[in-house]
Amino acid sequence: MRVVPSVYYKCIHFRLEELVPKPVFDKLGEKCWWLFDSRLLYTADCIWEFFNTIKKTPIICNDYLWGGSHQYRGFRPSDCDIGAEFSGHKRGSVLDSVSPVFSAKFMREKIIENNRLFPYISRIEDDVDWLHVETTNVPGNSIILFKP
Repeated sequence: MRVVPSVYYKCIHFRLEELVPKPVFDKLGEKCWWLFDSRLLYTADCIWEFFNTIKKTPIICNDYLWGGSHQYRGFRPSDCDIGAEFSGHKRGSVLDSVSPVFSAKFMREKIIENNRLFPYISRIEDDVDWLHVETTNVPGNSIILFKP
């Protein structure tokens, strides 16, 4: 496992457009990396690599670049009306993703079973059709599974 830099990290397996809405990318370009908690970006790569070793398949966040309808699965600007007012999405510490092969439930179970491989995940949302992971600073040393 790679060691995450303490200050700056750029994903290996995700383009910025997969992590930020189109208007934000159009305005900031490569500076969008600054919007994220480096632990979240590192975790996104770890998740991608983990599931890709089980079956060669991508993990998908925003898909607008390829004609899809999703652009708010990663960072959300403060004026975005999707989600909670103080959501971790607006702090760059939350990422929602899906797999064309694995169910969200399967991915949650595998991450919890192998939590040592994902040291920065603090919370995972349960009972949703996507994988919602957080690197939010919360008390405790294990992954918290919470309901929407």
